[in-house]
Amino acid sequence: MDEKTITVTGRGEIYVCPDVTPVKLDLASIHESYEEAYLQATDNTNKLSKIMKEVNLNSSLPKTIRFDIDKKTETNTINFIITKVKNLSVLA
Repeated sequence: MDEKTITVTGRGEIYVCPDVTPVKLDLASIHESYEEAYLQATDNTNKLSKIMKEVNLNSSLPKTIRFDIDKKTETNTINFIITKVKNLSVLA
């Protein structure tokens, strides 16, 4: 079978998505007060940024996609549950 060749000249554009590794990180903790819960969330965020800098990742990559502080009540106990979800996209 004879192969035939077609030659095209001109100009074009191509877009290719980079290799990306999505990472989902859920941080949850239980505290007796709203203030303690919020301080823990702030501390967790600062620790994550520090770790990312240590491994040469852009510390602005993590984006909070949900931040909840809920009150959980039981008999004579009130706990504040904090859930902070980070969504990271890390270029491979």
